[in-house]
Amino acid sequence: MKKFFLIMLSAIFVIVSSILGGIEVNAETNATSLEDISKIELDSKLKSDEPIITLEAYNQLLKKNGLPTVTHEVKIPTFREINEALAKMNVSQDNPYEQVYLGDGFYIEAIVSERTPSNDNLSVSGTSDVKPMAVYSTTAKGTIHLKGFFGLIRVASLTMSVNYSYDPNPPAKIVSYQNTPTVAPWALPPGTYKVLMAKNLRIDPAGAVMDAITDVEYDSVPDYNVKFIGHMELRYTATGTYYIHDSWFIAP
Repeated sequence: MKKFFLIMLSAIFVIVSSILGGIEVNAETNATSLEDISKIELDSKLKSDEPIITLEAYNQLLKKNGLPTVTHEVKIPTFREINEALAKMNVSQDNPYEQVYLGDGFYIEAIVSERTPSNDNLSVSGTSDVKPMAVYSTTAKGTIHLKGFFGLIRVASLTMSVNYSYDPNPPAKIVSYQNTPTVAPWALPPGTYKVLMAKNLRIDPAGAVMDAITDVEYDSVPDYNVKFIGHMELRYTATGTYYIHDSWFIAP
C-alpha cells in the first residue's frame, strides 16, 4: 500500500511539472516593429544630430509647468547624444539606477525596479525519491526618463514590465510569462503616444533567457509637429535576474 501511495505521488508530481512547463505562451520572433528599416538606416537614425524636440516645443512644456522659458542659447539634446548615453548605461538589480547629464539642464535616466521574488515551491511531502520543483515568481520592470530643466520636468518616459515564473534548478528554465508585456509610456503634454509593438522574444533554445521588447511612437506637441519613437529591450532570465538590454530614441 505504501509503495502504491509513493507511485501515485510521483505520478502527480510529473503531471504538475508538465502542466507548469506547458504554460508558456509562444514567444514572438520579431525583435522590433520597425521591420522595414534596415540596420544601416537605423544606425543613421540613432546617430542623428537633430534635437529630439524643438526649442518651441520645449518652451511650451515649460509654460505648462509654470516654469520660465529658455532662450536659443539652450541646446536641446540630439538623438545621438541621448542614444550614446543610453548605450553606456548598465542597470540591473545590482545597479538599479543610473543618470547621465546631457547639458543645459537635461538628464537621461535608466531605472530597474527591485522586486523580491515570491517562492511558489511545489513539493511532494513524505517522499525522498522525488525532487521538489522550486518555482519563483517576479516582475521585471525597466524605465527610461528624459528630463529637462534640471530634472524638474519629464520630456518623455518609457516603462515596461513583464510578470514571469522560473525554476532556477538545473537546467534553469522560465516556466511561464506574461503574454504581452505591460508598456506605460509618457508623452510630452498635450501629446499622445501609440504602442507600435510589445512582444516577448526567446533568446536561447533552452528557454532560460527572454527579452520583452517594445516600440512606442510619441506625438508630442501637434503645433510643432514633434514626433519620435522610443525602444526598449528588457532581458529576464531563469535565475531571476533582469536588466535593460537596449534602449534608444529615433525620429520616425
